[in-house]
Amino acid sequence: MTAKALIIGLWFAAPFAACFLWLNLFKAFMDWSGGSFDRFGQDWIWLKCAYYGSIGMLVGVVLILQTKWNTKGLLLCVPILLIVLDCVPHDELWNYSYVDQAIDFVGYSISRIFPYVPRDSKIPLGESTVIPPLSHITVKTSKGTLGIISGDGLLRTYEWDGVKRSLELIPPGAGKYDDHSFHSRRFLKNGTRRPAYDWANHAGITRGEAWEIYKNFATLGQANVWLEGQRDPALPCVWTKDGLVIGFSTDVDWKSLTVVVYQVLIAGKKPSHLAGSDDLNFTFQKVSG
Repeated sequence: MTAKALIIGLWFAAPFAACFLWLNLFKAFMDWSGGSFDRFGQDWIWLKCAYYGSIGMLVGVVLILQTKWNTKGLLLCVPILLIVLDCVPHDELWNYSYVDQAIDFVGYSISRIFPYVPRDSKIPLGESTVIPPLSHITVKTSKGTLGIISGDGLLRTYEWDGVKRSLELIPPGAGKYDDHSFHSRRFLKNGTRRPAYDWANHAGITRGEAWEIYKNFATLGQANVWLEGQRDPALPCVWTKDGLVIGFSTDVDWKSLTVVVYQVLIAGKKPSHLAGSDDLNFTFQKVSG
């Protein structure tokens, strides 16, 4: 009995180890954002390895059964089917299999037990967000209508499709994006996004990706050229004559509402007019603290 248990253990360990080595090697050469591992980080890898380890263990159990090979052949169809489920794309855009869907469900369910709660942290001294504190901006783009409500500090609440969801921005120089932008993506040193799921599910959206960035150009012509590039149908932006640029989409990042907010500057100052601007797409209100 001990020998059989050892054999079954080896059948589990071998595919587990092979899967672990392959996924970690693959992870080292790719950006996690929107990729195969952008579910809930290293935990996703452990579950995927356990899945293949379990398949191997099932094969081992079938092979040591004292039964006819015809019966064994039928039983071996089960692990083959389990492998096929991880090879058939359920979501071709993100290379997302039926097994990935199940793992995602586990991760999301865990996130609902310990939900992410954003804070309204203070804006660091010497920094300024594009959207002023205690503001409510509503913008209309070809993707629909988006409302952005800023807190007294770094809290942002987004309104779209009849729901509200909140995030806390990270100051410039912190997190993965060590630059001049305020942003919402948080990554651990091993590349794991935390939290993996920001929000309760709404129409498949469980996460938010947001940026607020000042874009300084030397000339008005340079700014206009850059603005033309922001008409991308996947993430279309609109802008005001004084350079506030906003776009949003639920199609450009995995299960995410993506929000970009820019303030265009010309030689450090807000412009008085930009080509293609339309202030009628925007409404501005102040909110109470």
